[in-house]
Amino acid sequence: MEEPITTCINCGEVANGNYCPNCSQRTNVKRINVKEGWHDFWSRVYGFDGMFPRTLRDLTIRPGIVARVYINRNRVKYYGPVGYFFFMISLCLLLFSIIDLDYMEYMKGMQSRLAGDQYQTKGFQKISRFVTDNIKIFAFLIIPFQALSAQYLFFRKSGYNFLEHTILPFYVIGHVYWLTIIGGVILQLTGFSVAGITGIALIFIIGFAYSGLMTYQSKGKAFLKGLLSYLTATVGFVITMFILIAIAIVILPVIAPDFYQQIKPSNNL
Repeated sequence: MEEPITTCINCGEVANGNYCPNCSQRTNVKRINVKEGWHDFWSRVYGFDGMFPRTLRDLTIRPGIVARVYINRNRVKYYGPVGYFFFMISLCLLLFSIIDLDYMEYMKGMQSRLAGDQYQTKGFQKISRFVTDNIKIFAFLIIPFQALSAQYLFFRKSGYNFLEHTILPFYVIGHVYWLTIIGGVILQLTGFSVAGITGIALIFIIGFAYSGLMTYQSKGKAFLKGLLSYLTATVGFVITMFILIAIAIVILPVIAPDFYQQIKPSNNL
């Protein structure tokens, strides 16, 4: 028996299934009641056909396949990588504000280990505050470095272009913010910082993801190349930031002398 042909109440196109083929509006929407309201609420929270929980599950157990599916033009199975990336950062910052935890405080343990005594200076503190206050921008800026590292150094035979190489880091780095959220809760409850552990975990998760994405070589080789790709991108990103900071230090005395007086080394001793 053929399904009845209906007209979409949103765009007016002919629709003969559960969803309009033109705009995805449901064709069997009923009058507002408790059942219909509940269905509409969960469909918007989770997306059509459980898109959100499926994205969470598959990014946890097979992130490389998620990236490959999206690159291979399937745009409805998972949440988009860029949207998911910024959603996770926003969710992390929101939950940190709810538990009254400063993101800079969370990162302090790892930063102090990396910077040593330099971490105590006013200049480094101001830079750290600027970075944490603009974490969305700086987290986004490392993505191009990762894509360039993968495309031109470690996975040149993959056949993916630059933008396709950004899909995996967008998904994986965004997903690792779940570990950051857990780490923030642990810090607030116990006073123990796991930020360094989260950073190390990200490196291995990146490698694991590449082992699932790059099918033209062995998983072990792709895993190792993924590790090296991320480490290379991170070093490149840090060097670039240092160069930009050095240029800023040369320019600041001219364009912003008051700010330079606050951060110059003689004031940090």
